[in-house]
Amino acid sequence: MNVCDIKNQVFGSVARKCGFLRQANQYLKCLFYFAIFFLTINSVAAQDCDKNWVLVRHYDENGTEIGTQKSYFDNNGKPTQNQVKNESRGQVLATQTLYDFQGRSAVQTLAAPIGNSVFKYNNNFVTSGGTAYNYLNFDGDPANTSNPTGKLNTPDAVDNAQQGSLGWYYSDNNTLEPMVGATSFPYTRTDYYQDGSGAAKRSSGVGEQLKMGTGHEVSSTSFPVQHELDKYMTIRNKYFATAAGSSPLTLSGQGLQTIATDQNGLKVLTVTDLSGKQVLMTARADAAGALSIQNTLSMTNVTPSFIYTFTEGASLGFPVSYETISCDDPTNIVITCTSCAPQTQVYSGPGNGYTLNANPNASYSIASLSPFYISEFATSPDHRALKEKVAAAFAEPGSTSFQYFQLGVPSAVTVTGSFKLFNMLTETEVAGFSSGNTLQPGYYKILATQPAALNAVNTVTVTYTNKYTDVSFNFYNQLGQTIASITPNGSKILIPSDLS
Repeated sequence: MNVCDIKNQVFGSVARKCGFLRQANQYLKCLFYFAIFFLTINSVAAQDCDKNWVLVRHYDENGTEIGTQKSYFDNNGKPTQNQVKNESRGQVLATQTLYDFQGRSAVQTLAAPIGNSVFKYNNNFVTSGGTAYNYLNFDGDPANTSNPTGKLNTPDAVDNAQQGSLGWYYSDNNTLEPMVGATSFPYTRTDYYQDGSGAAKRSSGVGEQLKMGTGHEVSSTSFPVQHELDKYMTIRNKYFATAAGSSPLTLSGQGLQTIATDQNGLKVLTVTDLSGKQVLMTARADAAGALSIQNTLSMTNVTPSFIYTFTEGASLGFPVSYETISCDDPTNIVITCTSCAPQTQVYSGPGNGYTLNANPNASYSIASLSPFYISEFATSPDHRALKEKVAAAFAEPGSTSFQYFQLGVPSAVTVTGSFKLFNMLTETEVAGFSSGNTLQPGYYKILATQPAALNAVNTVTVTYTNKYTDVSFNFYNQLGQTIASITPNGSKILIPSDLS
């Protein structure tokens, strides 16, 4: 039922909802509340009967209304337009949220008056070419499979001819407040990664100089700490070990590093504890920086496979002479004795109909690139079926096959193993890169490629260097209280020093 239906049903609702009250005064109280509710809807919301909205009024201690806000939502409950009343001028201002073609919040407009003194949804608040401004204007057309995000870096300007619209207020046509800055892009924009993570990639500002596609977007990435705090720990253990408590040599994996890039491309490093509450270190990326940090990441990829493991005799629960394993697999299988020292491959070849006579109490694994079934039979003391047509399980990789890293400065990057490298800004593979080449500042993903052979393992390592200046450190005791801070001027002295 929408709010307008209440106009016709409210008194019937009162009778149904309140008719069970025992005392007359309680019934009248309930009827009074419903009548007030009805009158409010009738006088304020009648013009928005086809919209979902929430109206909030604020009052001071004297009962005087000091603020009113009306928020509109689509049928999925997502915010669309928000309106507030300028009480001093009797003017309603609106902002609007727009969504990209995947339904993610992408555009947030500036506030502008809608040319009305009462709340009413403005369908023409943001338009382009006379139609509602939407993802086709700032994101792209998903039906265009060759370039579904064609408008991402070249968005359309908003219309500015109609008074009461966003574009009119932020244009030279504005006669209401002519000193307001003029722009065809009076909104901020958020872009997202297309890798399924839903993480924000970058955000643009307001205006032609800061809109999406100008190269002045802001972004932020976070990673576990590796060697970023090695110098921090050297200083801490030398000067503040007693007050700080224990003296570990490294905090690798015990902190979170965030690299934020501003509109001018300046990259700032912030390192916190895992809770994000205590700032341990801040610095600015600089190719001539005194603090040099070298990190190495490793990853492993294996061929997707299916595996079945068993121990001879374990299915029966009492000693047997041996167990017979029958494999139903049209492709090749590899059987390994996992309890042998060292592990020994006992068979490699076609799996369909192959029978293994297992050694007493030995453990085995059977692997294949394709799904397969296993049947177990006991041959002593009497021939019996133990398991029939048991499906092999998919072998989950033991470690990640990819890693992300951020370069704050140009750096030579060394890679071992077979890999693919991606620039996460463009989300495309970096063409022509070889180990030892220099990469420009940016956010990268490296993937260990999949080996072709069954049971093969491809281990990849990547080593890169970041340099920082304007470094500051904060040190804490075990209660989380700050015991010392070192400013960039102090760090200039300590970082090059041998503190061992």
